[in-house]
Amino acid sequence: MEHHVEISDLTYYAPDYDLEGLIRVADNVEAAFVLMEYDDLEGKYCRNRYDVIEPHMNIATIIKGVDRYLAQGEENALFVSFAVDDGKQLIVFDGREQNYKGIDLGDLELGENLIYGLLIRLEDEAYRFEEVLYQDGGLKKQSWAEKVYDAGELTYLLADFIQQFI
Repeated sequence: MEHHVEISDLTYYAPDYDLEGLIRVADNVEAAFVLMEYDDLEGKYCRNRYDVIEPHMNIATIIKGVDRYLAQGEENALFVSFAVDDGKQLIVFDGREQNYKGIDLGDLELGENLIYGLLIRLEDEAYRFEEVLYQDGGLKKQSWAEKVYDAGELTYLLADFIQQFI
């Protein structure tokens, strides 16, 4: 099945898109949520160290916080993890509980502290999506996300996941 999709082409009018549903499914499969902000000097999205989504927060609090954060400005974004390599296997947070061994990752390299996922922004009353590679800097370094240009079959899995909530 060969078809082409650009995650950045996926834009949905906010009232018509079920962002809450996406967050609930991602939370259910224990995907990570990180509030990000665009850094003009760095030219990339960096983790916001002041507004944080804690693992112990209930889902209603997370949803309310994300809505508030995204509405504050177009430079704000939510990162949602979608795939990691734990050293033994590729784990995809799509809720399907499927084995993705041998999947084509294109030019994407996953590993320690490197997480593939999506960045969600609210711009002109529409949710805009971007596929990114998140570098987790831990407590001592800055964490950031950069656009991914070739994630192979993961791009199609991510596009299917995003489109479930239209």
